[in-house]
Amino acid sequence: MGYSFRWDEGCFNKNNQQPLEEVQSFQGAPYKVGKPEVRKVVEQCVQEHLTEYMELHPDVLNSVLSKSLNALKAAMAAKRARELVRSKSVLKSSSLPGKLADCSSTDPAESEIFIVEGDSAGGSAKQGRDRKFQGEDFKMESLRYHKIIILTDADVDGAHIRTLLLTFFFRYQKALFNEGCIYVGVPPLFKVDRGKQVYYCYDDAEFKKLQKTFPSNASYHVQRFKGLGEMMPSQLWETTMDPEKRVLKQLKVEDPAEANVIFSSLMGTRVDVRKELIRNSARMINPESLDI
Repeated sequence: MGYSFRWDEGCFNKNNQQPLEEVQSFQGAPYKVGKPEVRKVVEQCVQEHLTEYMELHPDVLNSVLSKSLNALKAAMAAKRARELVRSKSVLKSSSLPGKLADCSSTDPAESEIFIVEGDSAGGSAKQGRDRKFQGEDFKMESLRYHKIIILTDADVDGAHIRTLLLTFFFRYQKALFNEGCIYVGVPPLFKVDRGKQVYYCYDDAEFKKLQKTFPSNASYHVQRFKGLGEMMPSQLWETTMDPEKRVLKQLKVEDPAEANVIFSSLMGTRVDVRKELIRNSARMINPESLDI
């Protein structure tokens, strides 16, 4: 369907009495009217005549609406298809999306991916890593990283985030546990400076044990890390990311049934089960170890 528009020389703008510029005629092709004053006249003219025509020819109106809906559905389906292809191929491309920083190694066996808590910690991890090897339809043979390392703060909030991630992997990608791909990075809780010596302690017990080795009159400085973001990139590399010095815990599922019960109790929807678990476990907790 095409329309042609043409203005006579006697058509004036009511505000300044100047003749409106002639609008070039077109047939069967879209044309963008640039002048605001012309656009208003064209819209009014087309709307009046098109409304009148459609009221007299409802069959044409139904045909236009039907084709418009079909075109919309086709466009939406094409968009979903493009997004699906993009999501499947994004990790196989030369660059990764969003905040992910890829490693340069192409060997999955030596490649590692760190899931880090917070933007500040992510910045330190990106600067401190060895980019050679540290860097969604799930297939083990397509896995780019054979070490998936969860790296969160050494506090209660960090433990909760770690539990959420472990629950996700257990529910949706259990094969990662079976293949030994899931790891938990253990960041230090304390840094102790005594002269030129630097010590890192990973919990309160280790810190107290270190204190007992010092003379009673020893002078030393203690820094307690509140989060990974407080650590310099060099510190994060030395304590948590350096394969020669870091502490990594590999997680495997020995009893799937028992693990399912534990995850359901901790992260399920039943509050009563969680309360009962807390009551039964309360006596095993050392109040001094609580981060409160």
